[in-house]
Amino acid sequence: MPPPAPTEPFSLRNMLRWSVTVARAAPGRVVLSAGLALSATLLSQFAVQVLADVISSLRATAPDHHTLLLLVAVYAALSLAGAAIAPLSRIAAAWADAELLRRLRIRLHDRLFGLEAAYHDSHPLAETSMVVMQFAAGAQPVMRNLVEFPVVRSIGFVTALLFLLHNLAAAGNAPPLLQVALGLVVAALAVASWRLNRGTGGAFKDALAAQTALAREFNNSAAQPLEVRLLGAEATRTRAFAAATARLAAARLRATIRLEATRAL
Repeated sequence: MPPPAPTEPFSLRNMLRWSVTVARAAPGRVVLSAGLALSATLLSQFAVQVLADVISSLRATAPDHHTLLLLVAVYAALSLAGAAIAPLSRIAAAWADAELLRRLRIRLHDRLFGLEAAYHDSHPLAETSMVVMQFAAGAQPVMRNLVEFPVVRSIGFVTALLFLLHNLAAAGNAPPLLQVALGLVVAALAVASWRLNRGTGGAFKDALAAQTALAREFNNSAAQPLEVRLLGAEATRTRAFAAATARLAAARLRATIRLEATRAL
């Protein structure tokens, strides 16, 4: 079996270029998914802000009951709208992912016919099959999220910052040190989100490499099982295969943690 081909270092620029290329296959669905995700984020932020206004009105010495009732009604409407849009956002994302994955698999399938013989000699069938059938399913949602991230997160960050500044101005007597600390926290969260998003693609690339290594170990065992038994190498093959499964499990866990941390921020 030929040795595995060396892989290129992860490049955020290439990841962005691939993500845009994949998203172009169904731009309308991507825009709908991003729009609903942004709407859910903004509704949640506005609902929290209105709730803060409700609490401030209740703490006032002489609250305006008409204004208070209006704020409560607005908060209820925003909460209901957010509860309705959240599942719609997930459905739209799944709808976009289904079409993007279909187009990506067709693109990868057709791409195989244009590659040189050297590529096929250095990449076993198990690896190319895994790229088309398994890795594409994991990479495609990450690419869609990478395209939507600048719109959804950037606008959400700006509105959150505006609400923070509004609340600090309304507080009036907030210590300057507290205002500076809150601003630094918001900026730190933005930087952390950006850095995690940069590392997500590399984490999924590591997961692909681990999955390819697992397939290679299985092929090493399944290609000549009788020879393995005659040589008494069952324990050696078991240890090698078990180590590959452990590396794959750890790589998938790291990729999932990075993806979920990026989404949370």
